[in-house]
Amino acid sequence: MEFALLQRKGPGEALVFGEGEATFCQWLKRRIYGAGYHDIYGLGIRNSGKYIPPISKRAVEPDPSVFGSPFIDGELSAHGLRSLPIETERGCPYLCTFCHYGKRTVLTRSMDLILSDIEVARINGIPEVYILSPSFNISRNFEDVCKEIAKINSDRALRIFV
Repeated sequence: MEFALLQRKGPGEALVFGEGEATFCQWLKRRIYGAGYHDIYGLGIRNSGKYIPPISKRAVEPDPSVFGSPFIDGELSAHGLRSLPIETERGCPYLCTFCHYGKRTVLTRSMDLILSDIEVARINGIPEVYILSPSFNISRNFEDVCKEIAKINSDRALRIFV
């Protein structure tokens, strides 16, 4: 199925499998600097109209301690936003039949990064924060994150949604 996506004619040049940040960054850097990228895990490419499958469909797993934030990193402005999504973790240890998620490896962001995102919302007057996590209520740091958010939001200026 996925091979058909790149075998068709069209603008697509690469197909990233799994978590894409690290794989995409490697591909983009090599593409910019004219280096080869046939050895990047989780990357299928189209070269001269022919699909070259990845050496492994397993992409490079990102380091959860560096799940940055485009708002903290200055890549995006939070000014004027009405809500701010904050990712606390990725993955869920369960395979519930009703759930589409299906990524069992749980990668957790550091408390400092999570709280920095909350501060971005406060500083920029963003009234709503959305906690993004497929399994936040069962995460190892659930209570700690909630307590820290409660401290930061003691005046209840932010509406927190999970």
